[in-house]
Amino acid sequence: ILDIGCGGGLLCEPMARLGAEVTGVDAAKKNIPIAQAHAMQSELTIDYRVGTAEELVTQGEVFDIV
Repeated sequence: ILDIGCGGGLLCEPMARLGAEVTGVDAAKKNIPIAQAHAMQSELTIDYRVGTAEELVTQGEVFDIV
């Protein structure tokens, strides 16, 4: 699952708890460390990245759910 504009990970975390492989992307650099810290405290594996949807398309990234 790809969460574009993930912020602090409020959608990413419940999806990860349900067993999804989750990537959270946000253009605001300050959001990613906050989301990563919270995921670590919750013992969740979430791929958080600074970036945009357009960058993911350019890189050829593919997701089942956006």
